[in-house]
Amino acid sequence: MVTAVGDGVLDEGVVVSMRGRPGQIRLSAYVDVLQQVRLSLDELDGRLRPTRTGKARWGVRHMPDDFGLRDLIAPVSVPKRRDPASLRLSTTTLVAGVSKLSAEPGLPAAFSPALVERLQRVGDRRAEGGIEEVVLEQIGGPDARSATIDDVVLANAGASVREVSRAMSSFEGVLDVLNNRKSPRAAVYDARTHRAVTVYYNGAELAVRVRELFGRRVSVAGELSRNQQGQPLSMRLTASDPLPDLTAASLAGLAGMAPGWLGSRSVEDYLDGARRRDEDVAGRFTA
Repeated sequence: MVTAVGDGVLDEGVVVSMRGRPGQIRLSAYVDVLQQVRLSLDELDGRLRPTRTGKARWGVRHMPDDFGLRDLIAPVSVPKRRDPASLRLSTTTLVAGVSKLSAEPGLPAAFSPALVERLQRVGDRRAEGGIEEVVLEQIGGPDARSATIDDVVLANAGASVREVSRAMSSFEGVLDVLNNRKSPRAAVYDARTHRAVTVYYNGAELAVRVRELFGRRVSVAGELSRNQQGQPLSMRLTASDPLPDLTAASLAGLAGMAPGWLGSRSVEDYLDGARRRDEDVAGRFTA
C-alpha cells in the first residue's frame, strides 16, 4: 500500500512523473506504478542502510503539474540514530540503476532480479494504463539526476533477468529472507554486490536446515542460473552450511599471518606505494 502523507514528508526522495492523454490514465495503473517505485526504494533502503539502523517508512505526496501526474515518494519517518542523508543511497541507486539499463543490459549495482521485475511491471502498467511516459527524478543532494523508464530500459531489464545458463555452483552470503508461500524460497544476500539471490528448496530436511540458518552467514550450493552477463539470478538449493561471521575480532585474527612480508614498511606505506604504481600505469595508458 502507498501511504499518502501531508507536508511532513522529507523533501528528499524520488519524483515520479507520468504523462498521458488527459483523462486516459487509469487510476489502477497510476497507483500501481507508485507502488512498484515505493517497493523498490524500500528494498534498496533495506540493503543499503547503515548497519544496526532501522528502515525508513516511505510515503507519497502529490505535486501540482500542468502536463501530467507528478508525485514525490520520500521518507515520512526516519528511525532514531539514522542519519537522514543515508536515505540518499536508495534514491540515488534506483535512478542510477534505471539510467544504466538505458545503456546496457545487466543487473545494476544493488539491483536484485525482483527489483528489475518491478520495472517490468511498471512497463506493463504503462502499456495498458494509458501512460505514455514514466520519469524518475531524484531530488535532494548535490547530484540530483533523472531517468526515463522507456522501451530501451524495459528491453534491457528483460534481458537482465533472462536465464541463459544453469550449472552446479556455490556462493556465500547472509540468509536473510524466508518465504513459504507457493514455492518455498529464501534470499541469500551478498554484501560485496549488495544484491540478494533467491534460493528455492524442497523437502523437509532442507526446510529445517534453512530455518536453522536464518540470519547466519552461509555457503549455499545447488543449480545456479545466470543471465547473459554471468550474474546469478536464482538457485535450486541442494546444500547449505554455516560460515563464521566476519566480525572485527575474526578479521583482527588474520593480522600477523605473514610477519616480515612488507619488510620495514607499514601497511599504510605499502598501500600508498601500490596506489602510486596504479596511477603511473593508468597515466601511461591514457597519455
